[in-house]
Amino acid sequence: MPFFSLAQHDYQQKRSGVFIKAITGRAAQLCMIKLLPGQTSEHSHAEEQLGYILSGRVVMKIGHEEKELGPGDGYLVPTHVHHAFSVVGEEALEYLEIFCPPKSENALW
Repeated sequence: MPFFSLAQHDYQQKRSGVFIKAITGRAAQLCMIKLLPGQTSEHSHAEEQLGYILSGRVVMKIGHEEKELGPGDGYLVPTHVHHAFSVVGEEALEYLEIFCPPKSENALW
């Protein structure tokens, strides 16, 4: 499938307050993610992760560095580095992420 439209697919609930749309190739994965206000996440994983904020605001910690990000901001999480998200304000956070290699837990279609 060489073409896709994330706009034509509904978000799927990954867990409470976390929604995702994903397209997965052999070596990379593109995800559109929505976190509801007040959501937090803290973890690490083997996949490299690149992100780009579409709307909303988030305090993001990568390793020992922390910064508040908003629309137009991006980030890079190297493999196995601990990182955390904390949505700030009353607006949901929407962002794009690329994982390389793909995360099997995100493979929706």
